[in-house]
Amino acid sequence: MGEDEQPKLTKQQEDDARGAFSLFDKKDAGYLPIKDLGQVFRSCAMTVDSEQLSDWLGEMGVEDQCDKNTFVKLYALQKKKDEDEKEIKEAFRVLDKEKTGEIPVAELKWILRALGDDTTDEEIDDIITAIDTDGSGTVDYNEFAKVMNG
Repeated sequence: MGEDEQPKLTKQQEDDARGAFSLFDKKDAGYLPIKDLGQVFRSCAMTVDSEQLSDWLGEMGVEDQCDKNTFVKLYALQKKKDEDEKEIKEAFRVLDKEKTGEIPVAELKWILRALGDDTTDEEIDDIITAIDTDGSGTVDYNEFAKVMNG
């Protein structure tokens, strides 16, 4: 993970992350066992998916223990993920005009045609097939979020 890929935190957010870490680092050892990180995130009113956390730690080369600076990086990644999810939920809400929890495929096709200048009907159909994984003719939030998250 390159340095330029690291999401940025405000000074307050960084202080919050460092403070939360310190609360759990009762012996002031400068590190915490990986198994305790979930509690630290929860103390920040954040929930991190354990699989996602493992992926991030693996990318950072962290195996058993996490130091404060690494936790701040993890905090920034989770903060970014939470913000992205909020944006996806808002986009879905806007597209779900009938408030049914689903977006009709026809509506998505119309949007894709409007957004994609050079997108062919075949490409749009391929996109819709990838999004509407259960073939229901509608796209629910989980299908939408999966595509939006790449």
